[in-house]
Amino acid sequence: MIPKKELEERIEKAGAIRRWYQDVPYGKIKPSTYSPFHFGDGKTNLESYGDGRWKNYVVPIMEQLRKKLDFENSTLCEVGCNAGLFLLRAWEQFNFCRLLGVEGGLGGYKQLLLTQEYYDKMPLKTYNVSVGKLEPNIDNKCTQRIDMVHFPMVDITLLSCVHYHMVEKDWIEYLQSLCLKSMYLLVVTEENGSDIFSGSSALLTKTIQSIHPVESIVSIGNGWKEISRITTPQEWLKKQRFDKYKNLTTILYVSTHLKRLDVNECFEKQLKCNEYNKIFYQKIFPKFIKDVLQGKVTDENCTLSEVYKWQAKDYANSTAWKPPVARQRTLSYRDIVISMKDHGQEQPILLNPSFMVDPWDGFHRIAVLKHFGVKYVFGKEIVTDVWPKCKNR
Repeated sequence: MIPKKELEERIEKAGAIRRWYQDVPYGKIKPSTYSPFHFGDGKTNLESYGDGRWKNYVVPIMEQLRKKLDFENSTLCEVGCNAGLFLLRAWEQFNFCRLLGVEGGLGGYKQLLLTQEYYDKMPLKTYNVSVGKLEPNIDNKCTQRIDMVHFPMVDITLLSCVHYHMVEKDWIEYLQSLCLKSMYLLVVTEENGSDIFSGSSALLTKTIQSIHPVESIVSIGNGWKEISRITTPQEWLKKQRFDKYKNLTTILYVSTHLKRLDVNECFEKQLKCNEYNKIFYQKIFPKFIKDVLQGKVTDENCTLSEVYKWQAKDYANSTAWKPPVARQRTLSYRDIVISMKDHGQEQPILLNPSFMVDPWDGFHRIAVLKHFGVKYVFGKEIVTDVWPKCKNR
């Protein structure tokens, strides 16, 4: 627990880098008490900011997704999460098992780290990276771009009014790669997305070649299908009394590329493929995973592992499995275990049209996920005539 005096000082210090945008509750202390919001002029309708936005524009969609997803075994990523208020609320109200917070601005990231430290039991991993070029007037001290190749796959990605701060080219490229990383995309934007690229900086608008509604940009990205939306109630607009009232729309998309599959079902189905799978993945590979996690499989001694010995014996007469190749294969399995322990699944597992896993692509990863107790795996269906054959398929 952070002492009150230290907490107050850190709130003020974080607010000096960038004024607080979210009133994250640190016990009985709130940032608005010590650091004024950037919209703290008394004219802002809080139904469309902070907890108001979460309650009115995010929770209704989350309630819909609750019918599709088991949140206790799901991951939520928020890009442009600022101090992490929505991630905190997602953990408190929906009990997500893993949360990823991406914040490109230094000020917002410092505030996010404070939230992470204060709520130390929240399963949050933070990233100080940007998904595109940021507004010049934001505390853009972060020059590192997000690595979408190695970024973890997630069930839901939340983008709450963050795309205003990105140039169109970066936004489109991000969406194109995201449809192979996230099962669902939740976008909160200006009504109908008409002001999606206006931003709050005149300097940013000079870099924009054209303005498109959010629907057009997502369709350009290809691979997304709208399945739900909510808009600002008309009665709110008629009673508008605030100069900075945001007229928002939330749109929920689903990836047309990804499938979400039960890990145990995939594992059991694959075991029926042949007798080799049963022996290797039920006896040999589990012990190998434990050895890797205990640091026993090194570059020097990997040939002592059961996985290497199994391969050397089973493929003794194969030209493809000479010792150097078997050693390289064993080390690649080790690297898969370490990577999935640190980052989870990074790429979709390839599936044939019958939703069987390609044994040359993903079964090792499924076995690792099963070992770590992960319930679901993301797959991408591939239509091809060159799927490897095996018995009982």
